[in-house]
This record gives sequence, structure tokens and C-alpha cells, in this order.
Amino acid sequence: MEELVVFNIIYFLFSFFLIYPPTELQLLGFSIPTLFSSYLGSEQLCFIHYHIIRICLTIQIHSLLPLGYYLFMALSMPDLNLFNISELSIIWKIYLMFSVLFAAGLLTLIFYWKMNEYSNHPIVAKLKTLSQTNNWKQLAN
Repeated sequence: MEELVVFNIIYFLFSFFLIYPPTELQLLGFSIPTLFSSYLGSEQLCFIHYHIIRICLTIQIHSLLPLGYYLFMALSMPDLNLFNISELSIIWKIYLMFSVLFAAGLLTLIFYWKMNEYSNHPIVAKLKTLSQTNNWKQLAN
């Protein structure tokens, strides 16, 4: 029982610092924008495009946290037998179903936003309303 509490605290702290990284961790480079800086590009050169991609990447990583918890518990506590789905308790089955559906739903939303070069993203939709020519990239530049 003590192991379960310790592993829950560890994953809670990992998730908390991933979602709200303190300044010290950001300075060390342990935040989503700094870890994926080569993928995001330059914020100074393409400010709006950078933030659109950063938002999508952040949502993708955060949507996988519940499923990551399940995998973390399955790997760190093998006596729970979480990889054998037929022997799971109803609570773990519901949690697994929720975490997979949650991740799949948000990843589908990100895929929808990415279609046609992010033309379905809410920021782009707002820029299209401000643009006379309906060319959001021109307005963003």
C-alpha cells in the first residue's frame, strides 16, 4: 500500500511539473517549448505559427498523461497485473477506457486543426475574420 502512495505522488509531481513548470526547470530546459525547440522553430520569426504548433504539441502531451499514468503504474507495480486486461477490476477498466478515449479524442481534434495547414485552428479562424483577403498567413506575417 505504501508503494502505491509513493508511486502516485511521483507521477502527480511529474505531471504537475510538466503542466506548470517552475522557473528553475524552465531555465534548465525542462519544459515543452525548450524540449521541442527544434520542432517548433523560432518564436521571433514566425510568432503566430510558433504558438499554433506549441498549443497543438502541448495538448498532445497533456492528453497522454492519463494513459501515461496507467502505463507507469503497470510498469512500476507488476503485482497489480494491469497488462492482463481480462483480470482487471472494473475501476481499472473504466480508467483505461477513459484514458484511451480522452487521448484519442484530443489527438483527433489536433489532427482536425492540422488539416489544410492549420486552417481549422481557433487562432487561424480568428485571424481569418480579421483578414480582408481570407489569407491568414499573410496577416500573421
